[in-house]
Amino acid sequence: MDRWSLFFGLVSVIIVVTMMVPRLFGLHQSTQWGGMYVDGWCSLLVTAAPLESPYQSTTTVATARVTEDDRPVWYTPMHTEESCIGWAHSFCGTPSSKGWPIVAAYAYLQGTYLLDGANICTLPFQPSFQWYRR
Repeated sequence: MDRWSLFFGLVSVIIVVTMMVPRLFGLHQSTQWGGMYVDGWCSLLVTAAPLESPYQSTTTVATARVTEDDRPVWYTPMHTEESCIGWAHSFCGTPSSKGWPIVAAYAYLQGTYLLDGANICTLPFQPSFQWYRR
């Protein structure tokens, strides 16, 4: 076996292993590979008061964008509408990173606000699971 075959074989093994068991290599807290280029992950717009529409910007109400980096969830690329809404609902009534209470949360997934931009905090939501809690 020549050196190049050994080199490419070793690189192939390293790539496959790091994709299958990233925790062993310290990659479990980072966005990996092509997943960082998709808009399929859940994010939130949280506010101190309800908005007429999350699509319109406001300067009178305190707002913040929340991503997986702010409150980690298990394996964000696997978000569904239900898990995104459940994750959004878990922020309701808690203080924001800037100290104001979160009164409204708007879930954003795959390029659109879920439930036609409804305030998730006003919905009676009972998730079938709570995997997003860490």
